[in-house]
Amino acid sequence: TMRRGGQGRARRHPRRSDVAGHAFGNRVARTLAADHPELVRTVILFAAGGKVPPTPNGEHALKTIFDPASTDADVLSDMKYMVGDPANISMAWQIIRPCRAPEVAGIEGTAMKNTPLKDWWAPPGQMKYLVVQGSDDQIAPSKNGELLKQEMGARVTLVAFSGAGHLFLVTRPKETAAAVVSFLH
Repeated sequence: TMRRGGQGRARRHPRRSDVAGHAFGNRVARTLAADHPELVRTVILFAAGGKVPPTPNGEHALKTIFDPASTDADVLSDMKYMVGDPANISMAWQIIRPCRAPEVAGIEGTAMKNTPLKDWWAPPGQMKYLVVQGSDDQIAPSKNGELLKQEMGARVTLVAFSGAGHLFLVTRPKETAAAVVSFLH
C-alpha cells in the first residue's frame, strides 16, 4: 500500500498464506510457521512425523526408495510399507517413480540433524493446523498427529484415514482433497 499522501515508496504487506507439506515437507511448513508467523494463515500437514520415528520396515522402505541402485523389484517389494493397501503398490510406484530424487535424502537428513525438534514441532500462537494421517503410515506413524493434537489442542484438526499408508496423497486423493477443502472453508 502507499503511505498517506502518496509520499515515499510503496510498501507491500504480504498476504498470509495457507502452507502445506507432506512428510519432510511438513517440517518445512512448520518451520516457516514458527519463523514467520506473519506470513502463514494455516498449516496443512500430510503424514506429519517428528517425534515418533518410522518403524524399522518403514525406515528400510525409505532407504530402498531413495537408493539409486534399488531395482524396480526392490522398490515394489518395500512399497507395501508405504501404501497401506497392497493393491495400490504398482499404481503408487508409477506415480512417484519419476519424482524420485535420491540426492534429496541426504539433504533432508542433514536438515533434520541441524534443526532441533523444539524449533518446529508445535509452533506457538493461534494459527490453525490440519493434520492428515494414514492409520497405517510406517514412515510418519499416526501417533505423531495424535501428539500434535494433544499438545496444541483446538488449534489442530486431525483427520485419519483408516488403512492408509504414507502415500495417501497418491492412493486417497479425493478424500485428502475433501479434508483440505473442508478445513479451509
